[in-house]
Amino acid sequence: MELLYKTTLIAHLFCAMLFMGWGFAKLFVIAPINSTFGKDNFANLQKELSKRVWKIYPANMMVLILTGTILSTQYLTFENGIFPNNFQTMLILKGLLAYGIGIKVVLSITKRLLFKIKNSQDPNPVESSSYYYIFTLGVIIVLLAKLMFLV
Repeated sequence: MELLYKTTLIAHLFCAMLFMGWGFAKLFVIAPINSTFGKDNFANLQKELSKRVWKIYPANMMVLILTGTILSTQYLTFENGIFPNNFQTMLILKGLLAYGIGIKVVLSITKRLLFKIKNSQDPNPVESSSYYYIFTLGVIIVLLAKLMFLV
């Protein structure tokens, strides 16, 4: 059982790094170089990056949520109520925030596929403004993950 937990934890952390890395790159690396490349070149750059990222992004997110759910079952017990201690309270909050990110991404993808909103040539279905929401929640989740074991 210990090997399964550690393997799942490694997969979860690797997926989290990929997920947060793309959000960071999108917000703090790619967006600021818009004026440097010019409008057409920047659009081409963003289109090519999005094509590559969105080949792995949905699968990465599913693995991230699945492994997070598996890991949380190791610590969640409801014998003494829903919020018996700070650790479990933060774990539940962390899970809710993670599912909030998942719902936002799924809604964006669904909206894009069903209604063909925005530029249909852009392979990235998540609107740029959504990355602030997703990245902010991701940072809060990482902070909660560290605080859970300190409190």
